[in-house]
Amino acid sequence: MHVLAVNENLIAYAEGCASPLAAAPDTLAWLTEDGHPLSNSEIRPDAALKRSQHLGRRISLLGLPAAPILRTPSLTAGFAAVLAQLDYFGQAPQLQAS
Repeated sequence: MHVLAVNENLIAYAEGCASPLAAAPDTLAWLTEDGHPLSNSEIRPDAALKRSQHLGRRISLLGLPAAPILRTPSLTAGFAAVLAQLDYFGQAPQLQAS
């Protein structure tokens, strides 16, 4: 799994896939195996330790569909502009509630 973030997780790709699994405005959040949330700073390598404290631990990426208001044309255009800064210029996939 590859997740690109700028403060928040913005787009997620499965290993070896050209198209994303999920992208903003949908929410992408990290969880530990026992359900505790993790921030990106907790996953990134610690400068002093040279590795993440979660290295070797199983973590999950949870995707939550965006609220309908985040799918309005003006907000969708804003998310598309941010995704373009990460070199993604396609139509962002939309997660569906199940």
